[in-house]
Amino acid sequence: NGCISFGKTLVSYVGSDSIFEIPEGIEKIAGYSFCGCEHLQELVVPEWVSEIADFAFANCTKLRTVEFLCRKLEMGPCIFFNCPRLSRINTHSGLVCPGPLDRQTMCDKKFMRTLSLSCLGNKDAFEASQTEHFESFLKEEKEYVMDYAIEAGDVFALLFYLDHDLLTEEELRKYLELASAFG
Repeated sequence: NGCISFGKTLVSYVGSDSIFEIPEGIEKIAGYSFCGCEHLQELVVPEWVSEIADFAFANCTKLRTVEFLCRKLEMGPCIFFNCPRLSRINTHSGLVCPGPLDRQTMCDKKFMRTLSLSCLGNKDAFEASQTEHFESFLKEEKEYVMDYAIEAGDVFALLFYLDHDLLTEEELRKYLELASAFG
């Protein structure tokens, strides 16, 4: 399937699939292992993967969506460096731990939004300084995150703003409509 592995570590992907799921038995994705993959558009990271190293998916310029099925995942910085089409990251409320927050990760608002919400859902696993940073990011990017939350039906994102008394009357109305749709 195009994977070159060493033990339980995927060290390189040389396939040409546009949709790819990390194979069973792979627990770690090495740094630069998918770097420059020209065909990859959709990626599924299953529950058995526990670590993704630095720049693993760097320069995957056609990558659009990533689905993390992991319950706990450690990742190095810049795993999605220069992935300009990446527009959807779904963590299924698993724990995504970013390690040091590098400049590239901080500038990727789509990724930071998903990362922040995932981390805030698992506060006990993070140092207070990291949690404060994610809360600060979500407050600064409120309009952007709220639009995403309502579009994606992400009740957790809305709960963050409700719990921190950060919703306007209009936003609260939208939240109540969304919450009632989810029961």
